[in-house]
Amino acid sequence: MNPNSRKVMSSGYLWDYEDFQAHIVTKPLNRREIAALEVLSKFGVGSPADFRQVKVGIETQERLQARSYLETRPQEKFLDRVGYYVLTDAGLKAWEAHKGTL
Repeated sequence: MNPNSRKVMSSGYLWDYEDFQAHIVTKPLNRREIAALEVLSKFGVGSPADFRQVKVGIETQERLQARSYLETRPQEKFLDRVGYYVLTDAGLKAWEAHKGTL
């Protein structure tokens, strides 16, 4: 465990970000991740979706970012807060692959 690395709290555990990222990619998408990808897919890849239009919790956000499916952009007034969610190409491909299994 690197004492200087970013920490992530998930499922009651405190992870180093690198360990969290390696762990998450081995797991299937959960229902909240699927719901967020579904909504973001309607905005399209690279199109910012206002945080008020998309309900994404912090844990879901961190899981999608660890998978490289989601990027965030800050609010204009409060730069330390998430203002926009942006779907990546990888996120759209994951959504389409999941949608094909339904």
